[in-house]
Amino acid sequence: MFLASNNLHSADKTVLINTTQQGAKGVGFRLVQRNKTSSPILFSSSESVQGNATSIFNIAVGSALAPSFSIDMAAYYYAYDLNNISAGKITSTATLVFSWLC
Repeated sequence: MFLASNNLHSADKTVLINTTQQGAKGVGFRLVQRNKTSSPILFSSSESVQGNATSIFNIAVGSALAPSFSIDMAAYYYAYDLNNISAGKITSTATLVFSWLC
């Protein structure tokens, strides 16, 4: 499993940028896994190719998988342009991508 988005900062694929018209400027979101809070999740810009995106869950072929599980994550605001910050609404999106190898 990995996360993909079309709303990534051009120079930093760990930052989801704001998609709200007339919204906040210079600030976005970063996500972390709760057991790795010092390492922001790296997103893919493609839902079909993981590339270097962070794997947020995997399981070895043939291993048992619990019928339910959780992936604990957290999000925080991240200022990426300190010279161009303004207040306002922030919205962005990402997609959770499941892939299966048989």
